Amino acid sequence: MTTVLTRKDVKPVPASPAAAAYTVASRTGGASALAAGRSQIGSEAELIARIKGGDLETFYDLVRPYERAVYLAAVSLVKNDADAEDVAQEAVLKAFKNLSRFRQEAKFSIF
Repeated sequence: MTTVLTRKDVKPVPASPAAAAYTVASRTGGASALAAGRSQIGSEAELIARIKGGDLETFYDLVRPYERAVYLAAVSLVKNDADAEDVAQEAVLKAFKNLSRFRQEAKFSIF
């Protein structure tokens, strides 16, 4: 079982009066499009700049290539599919919430 995030899984949630955040809901089943189409979308730096500029839907394009790897890493840690989905979702949400502090001195991905 894999976690596959789609655009319809991204729900707007007010983060504060000055900003909005998105909660990424997980969905199971299907295969992940890891690196397919990544070059068409743009580099990580371009995607991050667009997200920081307010194009919040672009965050999905940034994390899509890594969602399966994040899920598999979570499974290896928690040894339970349901808990791994929660851990992976929290990791993606935490990355989104802290993206504004990302200084781009390294790659977004650790993979």
